[in-house]
Amino acid sequence: MGPPSTETDSFGELGFPPNNSGVVFIGLPVEGRRAGPILIRPLLYNQIKDYMEDNPRPFDWERFLPNPF
Repeated sequence: MGPPSTETDSFGELGFPPNNSGVVFIGLPVEGRRAGPILIRPLLYNQIKDYMEDNPRPFDWERFLPNPF
C-alpha cells in the first residue's frame, strides 16, 4: 500500500477526508546506493482511476520505472 498505508477508518465519519491509497514502487540499485539513484514512485488511487476509467490511455511503464534491472 502507498501513502498513507491505511484504508479509510472511523475518522472519515468525523468529516476528515478519506485516505488516498495506492501502491509505491521503490527501486534500489543492485550495486548499492552509489551505483545509481533510489527511485520512489507512488501510483495513487486517483491516478490509477484516471488511466483506467476517466481518461483511458496507454501507461508508459518504461518511463515510470526506468532501468528495472
